Amino acid sequence: MSMQHDEMEFLSGLENTPAEQNSGQVVPNLLKVEECLLVARRLLGVIQDETKALKTFDTDQLLQLVTQKEALVRDLGGKLNALKSSAGGMQRGADPRQGGASAGDSALNVSSLDAVHKRSMLRDVLAEIERGNEINRVFIQGSLSFGSEILELFVPGTYTVGQEGQAERLTPGSKGLALDKEV
Repeated sequence: MSMQHDEMEFLSGLENTPAEQNSGQVVPNLLKVEECLLVARRLLGVIQDETKALKTFDTDQLLQLVTQKEALVRDLGGKLNALKSSAGGMQRGADPRQGGASAGDSALNVSSLDAVHKRSMLRDVLAEIERGNEINRVFIQGSLSFGSEILELFVPGTYTVGQEGQAERLTPGSKGLALDKEV
């Protein structure tokens, strides 16, 4: 459920896109960036709630958050793809403050600078989403490892002869085994 790497690369290149190259594209692209930013902020909120639920082991809350998170990730992915395709025809590498608009077209320049600012905000929110997802992944992985070690206490392991004649521990089959969380 993490953001795809190519979407993050696309966003890193957004700041260098001259939005005012085509004056008709400034407002639609700005609106698309704002839509992405809105969904990304909602996703960040869900990830922060997920972190709290993980720390308290609130499984009911986690189940609700997972469905919300999946929907938001799909929605954000679609919006980012739409933004990517609309920005695809524009050149990269130019300074947006020195684009094709005339110096007297201050409204277009303000709009362009606002678009650059919104793109930067979007990149920051997406980076925060990545950090939150990584924190949650590490916590989940640690919890699963801890549970696996506890399970090994109750299910005896067996050994076999591995390659080079060394003894190797076989992982016990845990299908059908469960621990009740009530004590």
